[in-house]
This record gives sequence, structure tokens and C-alpha cells, in this order.
Amino acid sequence: MAEGRADPDVPPRVFISYRRDDAAAHAGRLYDALVDRFGRDCVFMDVDSIQVGTDFTQVVEEAIAGCDAVVAVLGPSWLSATDSKGRRRLDNPDDLVRLELEIALERNARILPVLVQGADMPASDELPPSLSRLVRRHAFDLADRRWRSDILDLISALEGLARQQQAVTEEKAREEAHEQARLEAEAENQARLQAEAQAGAEAEARLEAEAAEGREQARLEAEAQDQAPLEAAEAETGRQAEVRRDAGTRLEATPEEARRQAEPPLPVVTAKRSTRGRRIVLISGVALILDLLFVKWQHIAGVAGDGSSTGVESPNALPGVLAFLITLGMVGQIMATKVSQGTLPEAAVLVGTEATGAEADRWASWGHLVAGLLVLTLLLVKLAADAIELGGDTGAIPLGAETVRLIVVASDGSLTIGAYLGPVFGAALAFGGFSMRRASTARRSAG
Repeated sequence: MAEGRADPDVPPRVFISYRRDDAAAHAGRLYDALVDRFGRDCVFMDVDSIQVGTDFTQVVEEAIAGCDAVVAVLGPSWLSATDSKGRRRLDNPDDLVRLELEIALERNARILPVLVQGADMPASDELPPSLSRLVRRHAFDLADRRWRSDILDLISALEGLARQQQAVTEEKAREEAHEQARLEAEAENQARLQAEAQAGAEAEARLEAEAAEGREQARLEAEAQDQAPLEAAEAETGRQAEVRRDAGTRLEATPEEARRQAEPPLPVVTAKRSTRGRRIVLISGVALILDLLFVKWQHIAGVAGDGSSTGVESPNALPGVLAFLITLGMVGQIMATKVSQGTLPEAAVLVGTEATGAEADRWASWGHLVAGLLVLTLLLVKLAADAIELGGDTGAIPLGAETVRLIVVASDGSLTIGAYLGPVFGAALAFGGFSMRRASTARRSAG
């Protein structure tokens, strides 16, 4: 059967579809011829290929998916075959022959209709809609009288399909290889570009690091040059101290004295102003405390005995008590500062200790100014309240000379000089705080 025929490089894989009660004998002869030509592994027919207990539909789908062509054997009763109930089998969606051809058409497989025993190709309107495309396939006629030649023609056609499929496969493989080569070239080029970019970035980072190192080195050298005069001055100071010790001097340079010697001297006007402010606060504060505690502020009519009271005992004693406490705090702060300073000169008191510094001095001056103003305000409030109390008029404060008389002299003629001196001492206290504040501002400007 195979005389004069050249074997294809790759034999075609063929699926034979037939109806058993229609053309089983011819399908068997065709199967034997194809197996003899292409080998048993390349030909699929349900009788010999499907094992017992296997899902027919699944096996058919897998077989058709792996075949190059589907040979549909159509006999005289292929179209009109009926089941036990008299219904045409092709009209049944579960008909196995119909399923085989539907699967082949869905997969767009090569279908070769083979007509045996004089069968004709059915018309499209005679087929179910799912099989209507079958009529557009070219059919082979296998006549019994020329079976050998017709089989050879069919085998030649199948081998042509195999060569065509092989060519398509090879072309697809070439295209895939070309695409793979292109992708590899692009990947290699991308990797090269990334490597070049990374190398450039590393070089730029290295140059930037070198430049930063050079700038840091220059900064350190500049700092060393700036530090050299200070080190020389410190060395000179140490040398002078050594000379003083060798000469038997008894001057001991404390850290505070060394710092003051290194600092520029304070302006004379600033030092005097700060000293004056502290003295004013101290003197006026002590005088005000004595005035509030011991000097008569008010004479209360109708009280048994003397009836006089001090600034912290009168009916309007609350402002006096508050003024007394604030003044006591101001005086205490100045005295504590002087005690902590020891016997240092007044200029050292103005500068302050290492622990407090310029910031503490600024806040202390602000505190004395605000406290002085608050004391003055409290004393004026108490003065006004005492004036009303002494005058016997709670509706308004008397004006003019009558106000002065009521402040200084009570309604019974007793002298209340404490009420007059209190605001004066309070004003002096506020003025002292103001002088300290100005001195602190001048020191910061000078520094």
C-alpha cells in the first residue's frame, strides 16, 4: 500500500469518527490502512483506543486536541440513523458522533469527510445547526472498486496536512525563538544600561563624597586656624599664672574670676545703674515692710482703745498683705543673691554666676519690675479704699484737698502717715525694678 510514497518527517495524527451501525467495516479497513502507514500511536478510533470505564467525552476531547486531522466516515445511514425510540440520533445533543464532530468544529480542527458505500454529502439544512459548517469541508469518496487508489490519495492528503502543520509549527518555533532572542537582547541591553547607570551613579556619589570630605577638611582647618589664637591666649594665661605662682603671689584665680577676666568689661554706666536699682529695691523694700507692719495706716472710729491699725491689720488689709508678701520676696531674692555671691565686688554681682547666666539675670530684672509695679498698684488700691473708709463715703473717692486730708488725717484728727508713705515706697520699689531692667537690657546689647 505504501509503495511509491515518501514518508513525512512527522506522521500525521488522525482521529477516525464513524457510526458503528452505519460503516463499521469500512472504518475498520481505513483504520488498518492508516495504522500500517503511520503507526498505531498516530491513529485514534474508539474501539481500539478507549479503555474500559473511561469517560468517552473527555477522552475524545483530549484525542482531538492532539490530532492533526479528523476523518469522518459517512455511510448511507449516517444521517438518518435512529435510536430505539425512532428518533434521529443526530438530533440528540448527547449523540457520540455528533459530540465528536462538534468538538472538532469548536477547536477548528481539519475535518475530512470520507464517503463510503455510495453515500452523499448531507445538505446543511439536514444537519443540526452546530454541524452545519461540516458541509463546507471537501469530501473524499472511498469506493470499494478503487479502494487502494482512494486510500493512497487520502494518505497523501493527510501527509500534506502533516507537512503543512509541521511547517506551521516550525515557523511558529522560529518566530518564538526570534522573539525569545529579541527579548534576551533587550534584557541584555537593559542590564547593560542599568549597569552603566549604576556605575555612573557610583562615580558621581564617589565624587560627591570626595568633595564633601574636602569641604569638611577645609572646615576643620579653618576651625583650627580660628582656634589657634584662643589656644595661644590660654597658653599665655597659663604662663602668666605660672609666673604668679613662682613669684609667690597669693592671688588665686577662681573659675568665676577667669571668666570675668576673659569677658569684656561691662560699661560703667550699666554697672552703676544695676547697682543703684538693687539698692533702691532693697532700701525701699525694707522701708515698706516696716511701714506695713508697724506704722499707723488708719484710725477706726468707734473701736475701743486706740483703734489704730497698720497696713496689714486695717479693714482693707488684703492689698496690704499681698504687697507685704511680694515685697518680702523681692528683698529676700536680692539678699539671697548677695549671700551666694559672698564678698565678691559689686561688678561680679551684676554679671551673675555661671549657673544663672544672662538668661537668669534677664528674668530676675523682669520679675523685679513687674513685682514693683504690682506692689504700687496694690498700695494705690488700698489707699483709695482707706480714703473712702476714713471719709465715711462708700459711694465715691473724695477729690482735691479733701482727698489729701482724708489720707493723712483721720476723721478724728489722728495722723495716718503710713497710708501716705506706703505708695511712696511702692513707687520707689517699682523704680528700682525699672533700673534693674534697663541695666539688664544694656548688658545684653553690650554683649
